[in-house]
Amino acid sequence: MNKNIILGFTAFVMLHVGAIPLMSAYGTQVCPILDRMGFWAGCHYLATILGLTFLIDLILIWAIRSRSPAVLLPLYLLSCVLASTMGGLFFGLGELLLGSRVVEVLLLVVVLIGTFQAYLARWLFPHPTLTDFKLGWRRTVLAGIAPALMTAIFNFHYLIRLTENNPEETFLTLVTLNTWMIAVYAIHFVTENQRARSLEAGLMSLKKGDWESRVTAALGGVWGPLGNLLNETGVALLERSRLLTGMSRFVSRDIAEKVREGKLDFSGKTVNLTVLMMDIRDFTVMSQTLSGPQLVQFLNVYFEEVLKIFIKHNVVVDKFIGDGILAYVEPSAGDTERAYRASREVIEQLPRINTQLVSQQLPTINIGIGITRGDVVLGNIGGEERWQYTIIGNTVNRAARLEALTKKLTCRLVLDKDAYQYLTPESALELFDAGPQMLTGFATPFDIKAMK
Repeated sequence: MNKNIILGFTAFVMLHVGAIPLMSAYGTQVCPILDRMGFWAGCHYLATILGLTFLIDLILIWAIRSRSPAVLLPLYLLSCVLASTMGGLFFGLGELLLGSRVVEVLLLVVVLIGTFQAYLARWLFPHPTLTDFKLGWRRTVLAGIAPALMTAIFNFHYLIRLTENNPEETFLTLVTLNTWMIAVYAIHFVTENQRARSLEAGLMSLKKGDWESRVTAALGGVWGPLGNLLNETGVALLERSRLLTGMSRFVSRDIAEKVREGKLDFSGKTVNLTVLMMDIRDFTVMSQTLSGPQLVQFLNVYFEEVLKIFIKHNVVVDKFIGDGILAYVEPSAGDTERAYRASREVIEQLPRINTQLVSQQLPTINIGIGITRGDVVLGNIGGEERWQYTIIGNTVNRAARLEALTKKLTCRLVLDKDAYQYLTPESALELFDAGPQMLTGFATPFDIKAMK
């Protein structure tokens, strides 16, 4: 059993035991019948009533299976009524309830103990979480002011009734009531602290990026609606994270992040970019020997390996064009160098990729890559039914022609002067000079550097 439940139950029993002599001492001062019977007789009477009340209360709670604080106080009051009736019937104590202030004594102790029980239940046991913030706020406020309000009412009542005739008893009553209020507030603040910490733990999980974390503990009062909002926020963030991950399969993570943050300009703008075009050699002939599922499997193996390398070097895949890939690098220091290093790594990894293809009974590949640099238009292209964020312009056409040039030069990678002039000296030394070359659709030749 939870140690808090044992602690709470012990405090509840001790409250019953401590109330017996206190109420007997108070009763012998204000109730003539108890005064005639004496202090110990009063203890016996109150022990009988409170003992029966305690047992009946436990039975009723078990019978209705309710731990709701709103139910416990009425249950305790009902238990006291039943216990008083049973005491009168079986122990001949009925006269004590007639023409005396015993009812007043019982009312005081039963309300205090029943209220204490309700606050214990708020601390120890979960109950349905509220979704209405206003209702939760009202209950939290009520839980905060109820002990002070009850104490003030009882204090005012007994000050009026006892100050002149029983100053010592008045002092004892006031001390008891205020001690009770402090005890109830201690439980109240422990409860609120637990709920606040549960909410704090949920917020910290979200802060760390754990979108699947949920506040599972039942939170009462104002914390319940806030916990629900926190869980809904977690669901929304998880969906956005999944959307971002999904978008990253089609565009770069940088672009996906910009879309998420609302920083991506869809209107179209001219940007100076490094653009590369990659294509599989003799793909048309190769595709005729493959079935539909084999063709898809073949391309997926190839594209997956290339994408891993591109992501590593922050190269953005603009689109897949059949077996070809159009990609670019966003403007930054060393952007052309990154495009070159990504292309070189793809070439270096071709033997491994081919080994993987052969293991799946698929044909091996060879590729050609063209890299250039220049102005492109970057933005949304299409119509209302379908938009595509892409690059267009003369630079894109030149990259495609450079890729086609690799066939003529029987090499795997070519760059024109607009691109290779931005390479580091170490990278430039890895290329050979292919001289001026004409590109289809262009009137003047381009100085070309290439790699076998």
